[in-house]
Amino acid sequence: MKGTKSELIKYRLDRAWDTLDDARILAEKEKWNSTLIVYIMLLIMP
Repeated sequence: MKGTKSELIKYRLDRAWDTLDDARILAEKEKWNSTLIVYIMLLIMP
């Protein structure tokens, strides 16, 4: 992705929030394995 540093940061934060929302939905449906995978992905995102 090209753009300014602040645009890149905003893009990454937006994607992280989307991923976190997905993890919450999976947790509510008690899909724990998928939720843990999403959580780990959030932890290791560069």
